[in-house]
Amino acid sequence: MSTRPIRIIPWQADFPSALADTLVREHADRMADCLVVFPHHRPARYLAARLTEHEGLAKPCLLPETTTFTELVSRLRAATHAMPLVQAGPLDRVALLHEAVQGLDARTSGLLADLPREIERFLPWGIRLSELMEELMRHGLPPRDLLAAEDEVLPEAAALLGHCEAIYSAYLGLLAREGLTTPGNDCRLVLQALDEVPAVLDGHPLVIAGFYALSGAEDAIFRALWQSGSADVLWHADPGIAQGRGHWCLEELRAWAGRWGARPVVEATCAPAGEADAPTLRFVEAYDRHSELLELGRELARLPEDQAAAVVLPDEALLPPVLHHLPERECNISMGYPLERASLAQLVETLLRLQENGLSGRYVWRDVVALIRHPYLKMLDLHGERPLRTVFRQWEKELRGGEKLVDPLTWAPQYADLGMVDGARAVDALLRRLLRCCLTAFAEARTLAGLAEALRGLCDLLVEHGGELWRDYLLDAECLFRLRTSLLPALAHSRLSHEELPHSVLFAVLRQVLAGERVPFEPEPITGLQVVGMLETRLLRFPRLFVLEATEERLPGTPGHDPLLPDTLRARLGLPDLRARDTVAAYTFFRLLAGAEEAVLFYRQGDAPGLLESTPVRSRFVEMLLWEEEKRRGSLIKPGMPPLASVSLPLSPIRSEALAVEKTEAVRAALLGRLRSKGLSPTALDAYVRCPKSFFLRHVCRLRPPDEVSEDGDPAALGSLVHRVLSDFLAPYAGHETNLAALPGEELAERFSYALRTEPFFQSMPLDARIVLDRTGRSRLKNFLAGQPHTTILALEERFETRLPFAGEEIALSGIVDRLDRRGGRLVVVDYKTGRVQKAKMALWDDAALWQACAEWSPGGDDPLPRLAGPLGSLQLPMYMTLCWGREGEAPADAAWVELADQGAEIAYFPRNFGQEERDRVIRELTPALLRFLLHHMEHAPTFEPVPQDACRYCDVRGPCGA
Repeated sequence: MSTRPIRIIPWQADFPSALADTLVREHADRMADCLVVFPHHRPARYLAARLTEHEGLAKPCLLPETTTFTELVSRLRAATHAMPLVQAGPLDRVALLHEAVQGLDARTSGLLADLPREIERFLPWGIRLSELMEELMRHGLPPRDLLAAEDEVLPEAAALLGHCEAIYSAYLGLLAREGLTTPGNDCRLVLQALDEVPAVLDGHPLVIAGFYALSGAEDAIFRALWQSGSADVLWHADPGIAQGRGHWCLEELRAWAGRWGARPVVEATCAPAGEADAPTLRFVEAYDRHSELLELGRELARLPEDQAAAVVLPDEALLPPVLHHLPERECNISMGYPLERASLAQLVETLLRLQENGLSGRYVWRDVVALIRHPYLKMLDLHGERPLRTVFRQWEKELRGGEKLVDPLTWAPQYADLGMVDGARAVDALLRRLLRCCLTAFAEARTLAGLAEALRGLCDLLVEHGGELWRDYLLDAECLFRLRTSLLPALAHSRLSHEELPHSVLFAVLRQVLAGERVPFEPEPITGLQVVGMLETRLLRFPRLFVLEATEERLPGTPGHDPLLPDTLRARLGLPDLRARDTVAAYTFFRLLAGAEEAVLFYRQGDAPGLLESTPVRSRFVEMLLWEEEKRRGSLIKPGMPPLASVSLPLSPIRSEALAVEKTEAVRAALLGRLRSKGLSPTALDAYVRCPKSFFLRHVCRLRPPDEVSEDGDPAALGSLVHRVLSDFLAPYAGHETNLAALPGEELAERFSYALRTEPFFQSMPLDARIVLDRTGRSRLKNFLAGQPHTTILALEERFETRLPFAGEEIALSGIVDRLDRRGGRLVVVDYKTGRVQKAKMALWDDAALWQACAEWSPGGDDPLPRLAGPLGSLQLPMYMTLCWGREGEAPADAAWVELADQGAEIAYFPRNFGQEERDRVIRELTPALLRFLLHHMEHAPTFEPVPQDACRYCDVRGPCGA
């Protein structure tokens, strides 16, 4: 039993500096022989810097060797076992576990029947099973079969856990057979030769520096070295623990000392002279992530240039937005940038989505647009130019006007239209290579090795034609390097690499490997402003701290659900559970605070991160610190009261900039030119009544929304199709009195189905939508025909027109009347509606004051136009009746909408209590007066005024309008 105490460096002190003092004091004459084991790599850099600056160390000299526990165990395993072993990669481990599962007795009853034996079923479970095996070996725990777990996990997981011992044993046998090992297996092998371990490090003073919660293997190996007198153990902790007191978060250290029978003592040279000063704490309660980062930026802007400080991120997802809020000064980022968040990974994700959504070499147009819009591809260089940008612009325009599924390999750019005839051959060769790399190679990949080859082709294309891209965007270049040197070998050189797998499994593996990759930043300088993860702060001290996202979800943190071994089952295998992880998080947090002079803790209290997620709650650690301050003050601390600041972004509602369009000479000329060439239709007049500015933008400026493939159908094209089918069907009966209800409805339905199948928009719709549209359309047309009366059809789809004065000229007012009938000796106008019917309020026609205002209006006076929009509904049927009266010399008795969007029933324009005299007045007097007023208003109003309303949300020209 060793009599060496466990030495404590107070957590208010700088651990690397104190460790440097200890090494110089005790091992200055054999510094190069020392071996220092750290929990992670970062403190080694600080130790090297402290020793370099240490005045008591004679120079030149060799510094001590530093290592981590994983590296130490690998070294010990190599020394205690003669057989050289190769580290197995993650996918190799999964392959061996799959072979182990395959080798189990293939009975068809009991839990074995639920084992996921097929590789595509096993792979997701295999990755988690590999992690479980590693954890068991790191803790030196024997496996146990977990029975009766069916109520807590899925059948596949229950089957794997129920045969844990057999799988573990077979897995170890396969590792030995193949000459492979893993970090966990190294631990297991070293534990088997524990008696030989001290001799391996004989002559090398060993310092176990700054560990807290030990795994089973760490505890056994460190204890053997300590008991043999080969090792000194240094803690970084509250010095009160030496007197049986100390912070509550040190329970793991108390348990450690108890297991070893060791006595903790404070390092003599670091003993505090008195009670250590507590750090100055400030709290920032933000509403959302934006306000949290805004306040961080303000804090960092006030930071002196030479001030050592750290921005601590409990969640790596915070790194990308934090990078945009760092001041323009030299800083060090010790966290790795998640590769899956890089532009390169987004390009890869686009390529995978193309294959997942594609069908037999044809791809969804939106995915193709996403591909050609990616900046890497648009910036590909060819002889110092970037010609694909122009080519892609032409292609996107065609894609938006085409079909849902397209074959990019058959598309041929119109180089003559682009003015690129001279260099067309070279540009086309680059385009074809791009399509092979991005589409063909991924479509043909059947194995992980094939997928790696496809990715390698993509990388080669980007490198060869990247031009200045990789010199200008260094982080992107580093991501590309990481993809080529780390991810591709992992896919191409594993035991699963040549196993044929479906695309869904291949892409799932690629996504998982991508998610695990990190792109490291430069590790220097180790002074000044640092951006670090919470675990990377272990053993480090920063005078100023800025801790982001101090919420319960991040501090101590909520681990994700493990479908193989949920937290409720971990204790049955002897593994640490949630409580143990919370204790580690508490120690890491409070140790970090203890060494600071000032700390600012940020947390969100407002917005929920997702629809089904709860509002963030500040961390229990923050609650503890606030409670201690409240007890000291004797009063509650509310947001806005120091030290608890409250910050939120100012609420600035978006101001409407829907300004009127002044009718300058150029605007008037454009209006007259449009009316002279196109005239006015009821649709255009309706648009003017609802919103003059919208009319101007749509009909004068001819603005249109970007073309897009109608994946869910094209209402306008469907309406045109129905009108055409009805016109063709009824044409043979025109001029004859006919009982329309007696006509063959099945023939009409067949005509509709045939015409529908030839429409491009119909081919782009999903199968279920096509079936629904076809059956619904057939049914409604039959219902329409069955409800039609005896009638004589006088006109089908004919244009009716009149001319009215405008700006000294005459312009055409016209519309296409779907059908003109004679029923009971009177004319009736019929209009088919496949959309919404806009009914008028009949009180409009009796509003004498309104009609007087229209007749007397002049610019500058009270404008009656806004009073027309609501009651008028649509001008279409009144205008058709007036046009019919002008052409036929007879005013129609009525007009009707046929509501084909419902059951095909007719909806009369005039109610039954509206007399014929009143109807004639509407057709002969009021509608012509309304048309004259609208033209007069259009000509003489000084501006095209916007009319803000609810419909603005759906308006095609909302953007340019500014409403």
